[in-house]
Amino acid sequence: MQAEIENIAMYDRLLRETNEPEVRALFQRLQAKSRDARLPVVERCVAWGGEAGNGTGPGMRRQPTSGAGHANRTRRRGRVA
Repeated sequence: MQAEIENIAMYDRLLRETNEPEVRALFQRLQAKSRDARLPVVERCVAWGGEAGNGTGPGMRRQPTSGAGHANRTRRRGRVA
């Protein structure tokens, strides 16, 4: 949860440091995603007794680096294995 709070604060700092409209728009979208989508999910997880960052979501699963699973995954992404 702390990481999302820090991300939101980071985007505040970055927004103060740039005047480029495209860059500001990107930072605003990323900040909104952290604030409006990811932070509430992490807060609910913690409220239900979970521990943020210790789940088994796709970010924690080890992806195959060789064999059929790897080849199938890379083909779906439109790349040659």
